[in-house]
Amino acid sequence: MKPTAVLALFFLLLLLAFLTNLPLAFSNVQPIVDTNGNPIFRGFTYYIFPAIFGPSGGGLKLAQTGNSKCALTVLQDYSNLFRGIHHTWNPISTRFHIENYHFGYKLVFCITGSPTCLDIGRFDAENGEDGRRLNLTEHEAFDLVFVKVFEADKVIKSVV
Repeated sequence: MKPTAVLALFFLLLLLAFLTNLPLAFSNVQPIVDTNGNPIFRGFTYYIFPAIFGPSGGGLKLAQTGNSKCALTVLQDYSNLFRGIHHTWNPISTRFHIENYHFGYKLVFCITGSPTCLDIGRFDAENGEDGRRLNLTEHEAFDLVFVKVFEADKVIKSVV
């Protein structure tokens, strides 16, 4: 093979490799990771905690609030020692997103058929509820992290 043909072939292979990886070269998308730095994966189970450990509280739980007969309200427990319920990561809907935020991530809810998206934040009702209520907000998102659940920690096998 002539040297010019080898050089041309090398150039074409280099160009093909560059074009194949072009989206990666220009994207700022970072994987969502747990507290150990491992990417979170579909089907794996995680606790959701505040990004800053301490007085900001503990894990999430379901509770009855107001006149509710069922535990349908998502609360963040006041105690930083409370792990809460674990969540199996199954992103079924495009309405919920996870985005980088301050020290961790935030959850975002987008209204169907609308460009409007709202952060999920915490509201401290102080009316006897045993935790902070998670709600939609425009002002301050819940800064959170994901902690992988080990098989020995599981009591309930799956919460969706």
